[in-house]
Amino acid sequence: MYKTRIILLIIIGAGILFAGAGAGMAFHEFASFTYAGEKEAGPMDRKTVDMDFGFRATEETPLNVERTYGHFTNDNDIVESEEVPENTVRFRVTYNAEAVEPFVDEYESGQSVRLNWFYIADDLRNFMECKNIFLEGIRKREFISFHTTGIEELEIMVNPASKSLIHID
Repeated sequence: MYKTRIILLIIIGAGILFAGAGAGMAFHEFASFTYAGEKEAGPMDRKTVDMDFGFRATEETPLNVERTYGHFTNDNDIVESEEVPENTVRFRVTYNAEAVEPFVDEYESGQSVRLNWFYIADDLRNFMECKNIFLEGIRKREFISFHTTGIEELEIMVNPASKSLIHID
């Protein structure tokens, strides 16, 4: 019985020693990797479109234009442009047509408007493409991060005569 306990203690001690050595080797391997930067996940088809929203508002009840689009926010202010018709808000959006499909989202009975989008990217295809690139990077001892570009840029424009009828949120 006494011998059995000593054997078990030796086995436990050896297990702890080997686990510590294995963790040290794993950390050494991980520390030797480098960061190779970001890459686009999936195809990129950059497009710029103008989306107009006609409105009827007064200075007492202005149209509320949100800066948010999807889960992202921009810090743009409304740009005055003579090319925009009066009583119209123009969203000039640059986006990846392979990943998103933008649309103007009206709510609160036409008193508020924002840009929104449908996500249309094929995540499985993107994953399979990225997987191969990621594994090749591991062989080269480097990490690569991937991102899918949706909305790249948003510009909100209005005619100078209609500026007082707009409130940006």
